[in-house]
Amino acid sequence: MSQYPVGDPNSGQFAAPATPGQPMTPGYPIGAPTPSAQPKSSQDLVAAIAGVLAFLCSFISYYQFTVITISGDQAVSLSAWHGFFGWFGCLLALVAGALAAASYMQMVPSATAKNARLGVVGLFGLSTLFIFISLFVTVNATITILGQQMTVNDLFNMFGSVNMAGTGAIGALVWSVLGLIMAILSMRKASKEAALAPGYAAGPTDPQAWNPTGQPPYGTPSATPASPAWPPQAPTSI
Repeated sequence: MSQYPVGDPNSGQFAAPATPGQPMTPGYPIGAPTPSAQPKSSQDLVAAIAGVLAFLCSFISYYQFTVITISGDQAVSLSAWHGFFGWFGCLLALVAGALAAASYMQMVPSATAKNARLGVVGLFGLSTLFIFISLFVTVNATITILGQQMTVNDLFNMFGSVNMAGTGAIGALVWSVLGLIMAILSMRKASKEAALAPGYAAGPTDPQAWNPTGQPPYGTPSATPASPAWPPQAPTSI
């Protein structure tokens, strides 16, 4: 016979083990939330799209110059790949978008999902900073104007030109800022969802993790379990 008394788990007594003589293995208590995969976030999808669009903006008119000449004003445009801050900021946005897409498709392990979303925020933040700096930096690229090849510095010295942010620079900045906002919202949403299940401190694959009360999941053992009388005594005849 087992030495464990049979009782209701909610009454504060042990339940009988499946194998006599072996203690019960703690598991998930009744009503405990079951572990699940990281839910998909629409913010991650928007951030991924914003990163790709910001990178594509680097190939269109990013740096724009208006050259003031005797014959009239002439516009000259260059892509972001003629200056470090422009192409590097757009490349950071692409990497951030790829990481956000991996989070959306649940390709990131649950243990590193928080760090992945934090990385997306950091990459989009750096991307926004570099793209913003590129709006005020003059690139010294070689271009052809009026049938002659000259650098941008030569344009300033010979004609006097106005440096303006092109369509690509404005678009890249807008998409990078949007990606940053979506990444922050996604990280906050994931933090709130994680706070709803504080018992999973050791990870969702650990059955011992859900224990918010600190008590055994099968109930609290009695101070001195009563030993059942054996063999049962015969009823007293009247």
